[in-house]
Amino acid sequence: LGLLLQAWPAAFNTLLVGGALYIGWMGWQLLRSRGALLVLQAAAPRAPWRTFVQATATCLSNPKAAVFMLAVVPQFLRPEHGPLAAQALAMALITALVQVLVYGGVALGAAGLRARLAGSAAAQVAAARAVGGLLLSTAAWALLTGWQSL
Repeated sequence: LGLLLQAWPAAFNTLLVGGALYIGWMGWQLLRSRGALLVLQAAAPRAPWRTFVQATATCLSNPKAAVFMLAVVPQFLRPEHGPLAAQALAMALITALVQVLVYGGVALGAAGLRARLAGSAAAQVAAARAVGGLLLSTAAWALLTGWQSL
């Protein structure tokens, strides 16, 4: 995709407009909906530990994270600080720990929010409208600030 955008800069604007329109459409649908999140009541809640484990496994198995590590980490490895393999392993473990804490925490927070939203139809509608407004704002911001002149 990067090569296409470099070879044909107008493709960036096309991609930008398409993405902004899609995000705007999702936001508009959420703003119009009277019960956008009412599906929450039908699903059985999961145990917090299971949510945490699933979120962590999903994050750690993300191939984009591995590609990012391969692209970024080598510039921080220094032969004068000891064996490169040990440095790489330490950085990988630190990254994995941060991912477990951050994404696991986000998953647990989302599970708690889900439990609160499931108990209140008014809170679900308010959350849907807030997210819809945020998506519409994001779409407008992307169009206004992202457009590149050729």
